Amino acid sequence: MTDRPVEIQDISPISKIERVIRPPKTFRTEGITNLIFFSVIFSGFGYAMWLSAPPDRGVYAWLLAGVFWLLMAFISIWSILIWKYVAVTFHQGYLSLRSIYSRRELKLSEIKVVHWSLFSHGQIKVKNDTTSGRINLYYFSNKDRLWLIQYFRDRYPHQIQENWPLFCLKIALPLRNKLSDKPCKPHPDDVLHTRQDWDRLLVRMTLIAAIIGILSAWYFSRPGFLLFPLVSIACWFFRFSTPREGEYVPSVSADRDFINTWKFLLWWSLAWLAIWIPFWLDLLSAPFSPGFGSTIAAFWTAGLYGRVILMYRRESQKDLEKTTEAVKEWESGSAKLLPHDHEGATR
Repeated sequence: MTDRPVEIQDISPISKIERVIRPPKTFRTEGITNLIFFSVIFSGFGYAMWLSAPPDRGVYAWLLAGVFWLLMAFISIWSILIWKYVAVTFHQGYLSLRSIYSRRELKLSEIKVVHWSLFSHGQIKVKNDTTSGRINLYYFSNKDRLWLIQYFRDRYPHQIQENWPLFCLKIALPLRNKLSDKPCKPHPDDVLHTRQDWDRLLVRMTLIAAIIGILSAWYFSRPGFLLFPLVSIACWFFRFSTPREGEYVPSVSADRDFINTWKFLLWWSLAWLAIWIPFWLDLLSAPFSPGFGSTIAAFWTAGLYGRVILMYRRESQKDLEKTTEAVKEWESGSAKLLPHDHEGATR
């Protein structure tokens, strides 16, 4: 199949588009690397726990070690399967969506709904009278994501496109700005987050975990607790989720709703403890039993969820106020798609 960039002003029929888009090879490379890493960690961690466990609890030690480490290994295998099977194909007027476990095909000219979802790194959900499909943008390179977004945005009537303003604000516009030659100006309240910030955080976590592990191993006479720092060391790969040059992120201190929610959580928790502790210490008799403690906990949880929902509603309202300007900026942007990233093209 040919692989040609398409310009926004190109008004040729959508059936003439020929392209296969696949996940980049980093999915395979990182999947294999993480699979080996977590398998080795599981073997060492499980063996150490087996040595320190009583003879009749050896199997449980291996099971406990596998709860976390084998789960991470499974995620690594999933990443490899994504690279091998996932593909979005435009061919002879049809859109073929292939996932790990299924394959769906829709005729491009019969698509009736294009829904822009904010889930994960963004999803494009398409639907006709009989079939629906979904494109998870997380699986593809940034340039492929932008190509897909511009393709569906510019070749289908805007009235059949759902949730575009929020998608434009949260995903499409930041992605295009990131790939443009113009440097992205941070907001006044943004702070630069780098990989060194991850390093400092993980070093502190490892030191704390080491202290806890040493004290636990000494107190319980279980050498297996000395491996506790491996948990934080295994999180080190999260640093690579941040670009080398760093990225600007909103400052938590500037988010008043977030800070107020945490203040509410603190005072709400103190109020719950002030009510519960006297009954727990038998200083007061519960008005009804059993279930009095559960009732207080349920009341506390309901209050917490109510406050969190209120915070998200306020954030959503702020986002809605910004969508108009975001859509205008998108529409007035560059008229050409960025060149296709061949790493994610036909393999």
